[in-house]
Amino acid sequence: MNPIVLATIDGSDETERLVLSLVACDQEGHCLELERQTWCEALGWFTQSRVRVAREEVHGLRSALGLVPGSKRKMAEPSSPAILRFPACHSA
Repeated sequence: MNPIVLATIDGSDETERLVLSLVACDQEGHCLELERQTWCEALGWFTQSRVRVAREEVHGLRSALGLVPGSKRKMAEPSSPAILRFPACHSA
């Protein structure tokens, strides 16, 4: 089976994008594949990196992104680094 492109997501500039596809996986049936692609005038779009998400991982990914129906999960707010105060050493 050829990959079925589900979505193309624009990157931070016009020469980058993410491509989400449904692909056949060995003995697992189908899985999602996320590719980071870059545009080059000489080559066109080419893949920089690729990650496959197995069927068993999709639910966890959707949950982490807050996309599970009936679930109101918020993304964690970035916290500021804790400042630890150490006792000062006083010499006599």
